[in-house]
Amino acid sequence: MRAIPSWILFLIIIQMIMTVPLIWSGIVAARGLARKRVIHPAVNVCSRFAVVICARNEEKVIKRLLSSLERQDYPRSLVHVFLLADHCTDRTAAIARAFDNVTVYERNSGPTNGKGDVLNWGIQRILAEYGDEIDAFAFFDADNIPRKDFLERMNEYLMAGEKIIQGNRIAGDPADGCSNIVTGWFKAYWLCYSALISYTRQKLGFSAFLTGTGFVAAKEVLAHGWNTSSITEDVEMAVMSCARGYRVAFALEAVCYDEQPSRFTVMMRQLSRWCTGTYQILPRYFTAWLSGMRRPQPSIGYRMRITDNLLLLLMGPAGALGLVAGMVVNLYWLSLYPVFVAVMTLASFYAMSAAMRFFLKKFYHLKDMQGMNPAYWFMWLFLSLYSLCSLRGWIFPSTDWKRIEHRGINIEENG
Repeated sequence: MRAIPSWILFLIIIQMIMTVPLIWSGIVAARGLARKRVIHPAVNVCSRFAVVICARNEEKVIKRLLSSLERQDYPRSLVHVFLLADHCTDRTAAIARAFDNVTVYERNSGPTNGKGDVLNWGIQRILAEYGDEIDAFAFFDADNIPRKDFLERMNEYLMAGEKIIQGNRIAGDPADGCSNIVTGWFKAYWLCYSALISYTRQKLGFSAFLTGTGFVAAKEVLAHGWNTSSITEDVEMAVMSCARGYRVAFALEAVCYDEQPSRFTVMMRQLSRWCTGTYQILPRYFTAWLSGMRRPQPSIGYRMRITDNLLLLLMGPAGALGLVAGMVVNLYWLSLYPVFVAVMTLASFYAMSAAMRFFLKKFYHLKDMQGMNPAYWFMWLFLSLYSLCSLRGWIFPSTDWKRIEHRGINIEENG
């Protein structure tokens, strides 16, 4: 038998080390799924919500979101909507002003590097002008459609003592019918993310990540504004809050539908931006993680939450390094045993896809999955592209924020 070169052994060791965050997440998922779910009881006390919507030239979709908020099963007198119209040159602000109980703040100057700058500007103004009338903030993107019980479900979590709650973000099909493998990939991704990442951490008492939209934060969490600086302001806020002692809960029953990209180029740009944000956050909050671990007598729960947060952040960079090492190792083995390696590689890819498809069908009680089959069977390609974007984000950071054109989603309002 041919001796394995030392450089191949080195790359295999790198591969094994890079699987640590993934193995950790797998253990968390298995333990979380096995644990009994805690159901929050209905409550009679209602929080006062400030609903915050960041929008830039969203005249095609903003009316539908505002209409869905009007139809919430929640006292309308306790919901005040704030539209942050950021550098808009269309009718977004005018459409919003036609709705009752909507306050429009127009921002026509300042940086346009992402949503974090807009949120910091808007939240400080809301707190200054309406702080005494608010108990919690709810955040949506202009292309969203929340189910009619979204605020009601979130209020139950707030009354149970949670301070930050991420809702269940579900991808909706584009209204123009342009569903394809890209939208299918994102749909499968968010279903997996909610079930295996967020939901399991909720049941274990860990802290989930915010996913950009469809979430709620108590006023005390944002008492000093939205102070993030990375291009992924949602993940940074989650990590920052966890380091400060807050955990991000997850409400499986609080559903918010969200439009997803349908073009490959947009998908790659978005994935690259997410990955770049991770590289921006890691060095900034690694010190906070160390400080948290050195706190005088920190609780076991706190230690576990911040350690889990760090390992979640490391999944992207670890995946990128693991992909590079794995490609070189596989090419080496492929040169020696081409048929065997090719068959085993494809078999492992499709075994993973089949397992994911089976799990999601059972977890979400899905009856018809025919339309998503291409995305499921090629999910390994999406994950490989995600890892390539992580590698690209490391070498060529994607720090420019570019607006994604929204066309609306094909979903029954408040369905």
